[in-house]
Amino acid sequence: MFFKKHKFNAKPQTVSGVKYDSAIEVKRHAVLNLAVDNGNLKYVRRATQSEDGILLFDVPYDATGMKCRKMFYVPDFVYQLPDDTIVLEDCKGLRTPEFNLKMKALAAIHPNIIIYITKSPKSPIPTSKENLLSIIKNNFSKKKVKGG
Repeated sequence: MFFKKHKFNAKPQTVSGVKYDSAIEVKRHAVLNLAVDNGNLKYVRRATQSEDGILLFDVPYDATGMKCRKMFYVPDFVYQLPDDTIVLEDCKGLRTPEFNLKMKALAAIHPNIIIYITKSPKSPIPTSKENLLSIIKNNFSKKKVKGG
């Protein structure tokens, strides 16, 4: 089976007929499925553009008259926490400029949507909305401070 070469050498994988963009996604999906089996999540599913895609940009032509495509953000996974919070999760080994642009557009258009970005299959699985926000906050506050 032929796959288009990915940026940054991510290796696409097919498991049980399901195509994933990287090995990290395959492992993370297994971890999330185990959390469902253990009762830590209500459900988990792969996100699709038709069901979960968030339209970010829909202008037929730009200011110069060039034709434009619609821009969507589609997370890797959608799951529900025990407190009924819906989580959109994206596995990213490296954040690309396009991904950063989509995140800024998403924050501006839909400020109430929270995206959980993971870099490892072992990233913690949130148990509530407050726990999710705490995990995200801790991930941002781990920057090293130089000097005193």
